[in-house]
Amino acid sequence: MITKNLKLFMLLIVLMALSCDSVDNDICGFERPDPFVASIENVSETYATDEAIFLTGEISSMVPNTCNQNNTPDLVTDNTLLRDAIFVLKLNDSLFELNAEIVGNIEVNYIIGEQFNSSCFGAIEYVPELSEDNLIYSYRLSITISEPGDYVIVNGFNLVYTTEENNNVQIFEPYNTLGNIIKFDGCDNTFTRVGTQDQYFFTVE
Repeated sequence: MITKNLKLFMLLIVLMALSCDSVDNDICGFERPDPFVASIENVSETYATDEAIFLTGEISSMVPNTCNQNNTPDLVTDNTLLRDAIFVLKLNDSLFELNAEIVGNIEVNYIIGEQFNSSCFGAIEYVPELSEDNLIYSYRLSITISEPGDYVIVNGFNLVYTTEENNNVQIFEPYNTLGNIIKFDGCDNTFTRVGTQDQYFFTVE
């Protein structure tokens, strides 16, 4: 199997919420860090059943929170504010007004960082870990799927994904019944993800 590196650039909504002024691009003259840079380490069109798929991500620890009375930024120290999430969906063209469903039988291993106990069933939610040198927050996790089929990984927080390499979009073609939209139920809601460039498709067999 050819292993490549697929980078996904994810702009955290929470970073926008932490701003003193939502219009400015900095806080107290302190520039925002680069967005989370996440990677799928072992990119492939096809994985074997029970083969692990590894996801990693990191961001600078210099994340400004608020301006203090000295007009200098106080940094975020609560890593739960930087939590991230994904949904792993199985593509299905036989559903009514939907074309994907949340996969329940996934084994998740949190290698760096830890699980965040989400109230949303089916969301894989996690918080990053601060490095020993206090320079970055990072996470690394693996997911393993035991049931063959066509799948897609989508964001859980409406993050912006930009793929630099092939994301196996051809796998989605037989399921593209809703005008380039991925639609699925979860957390007592119906979610949509518009477009295919920002998702990662793969087959398990």
